[in-house]
Amino acid sequence: MTTKKSIISSNSGFTLIELLVVIVIIGILSGVLIAVMNPVQQQLRAKQAVLRGNVDKICMAMQACAVSKATTASSCITAQAVGVGDGTAAAKYPDGIPASAAYKITYGGVPGTTMLETTGTLGTCIFACDYDVSTGVAKATYATVPANCLIE
Repeated sequence: MTTKKSIISSNSGFTLIELLVVIVIIGILSGVLIAVMNPVQQQLRAKQAVLRGNVDKICMAMQACAVSKATTASSCITAQAVGVGDGTAAAKYPDGIPASAAYKITYGGVPGTTMLETTGTLGTCIFACDYDVSTGVAKATYATVPANCLIE
């Protein structure tokens, strides 16, 4: 009977090798998961999406202003003129949304053109859109250097 008891007690539980294998597998899976779901990259991607959305909105407002004031499109380069912000004289671009983003509208950036351009900058990622006042042709929002932006 003593041999039967010793056989039963020695088969219960896990061996050290089995436990180490499980720990290694869990470590590999967690490493893959962290690489796939990089939280810093996800935050940057979200900020760039907000930046692009803001540039889209400012661009649409700028184009509407330019169409309604075709002869004086150069007056469409302030936040108040395009209706961005709260509509008061203190209206401003959504600078700082997301944190450290900056926006601007320029007119005739290239000498001899009647081009209105909206740009939004977040670090090295820059989104822009153009509107040619003389032809009425608009260019949708695009990343000026796509390699610097996580989204397009």
